[in-house]
Amino acid sequence: MSFYNESPEGAIDPTPVVGVVGLLAEAEKLVTPWFKTPGDVVFLLGETKDELGGSAWLYELQGIKAGQPPVLNLKREAALHALLADAAGRGLLCSAQDCSEGGLGVALAEAAFLAKTHGGALLGAELNIATRLNPTALLFSESASRAVVSVSPQQAETFKVLCRRQGVVCQEAGRVGGNTLAVFANSRPVMEVAVEKLYAAWKGGLKHYV
Repeated sequence: MSFYNESPEGAIDPTPVVGVVGLLAEAEKLVTPWFKTPGDVVFLLGETKDELGGSAWLYELQGIKAGQPPVLNLKREAALHALLADAAGRGLLCSAQDCSEGGLGVALAEAAFLAKTHGGALLGAELNIATRLNPTALLFSESASRAVVSVSPQQAETFKVLCRRQGVVCQEAGRVGGNTLAVFANSRPVMEVAVEKLYAAWKGGLKHYV
């Protein structure tokens, strides 16, 4: 953990780091973050608010490092963790990816291309999200206690019941499939990009910083 550092270019932000190690009793129930099968149902868990303060979007695109960070509600966070653990234990989840740095847009991109880093294939999705947010906040807000999961169509209703039981906001947003990641907000297009292009940007990202 480091709370004071200097570099030739100036001060380095405080960087607390938490490492967690756990034991997975049933390895066959491991849930990975990437989409698996065309036709799987994509759910958005948790609430996205207009919280761009201190976000990656604000810094990378606007050059601003400021603003109120997202508010963390510990009860909602605990409910999300309980839901994900329960759903994984029941074998309901095909994939699960947290929404953190970069927000929903980055979480969806990672779910689409991360399989390739483990010998799998790129796999996109088409989503239509009901929201009152503008496209920037929808994709890049870093609101806490959110995740993107995919579930087989046969298990979708069971998963919805589990979400209600755990008190977690759940929105059925679309389906896995194709070679593009397409996002609509209230049936209006927000983003459509080839998954291969997303993967190339991620894999070659370091070149932009050296």
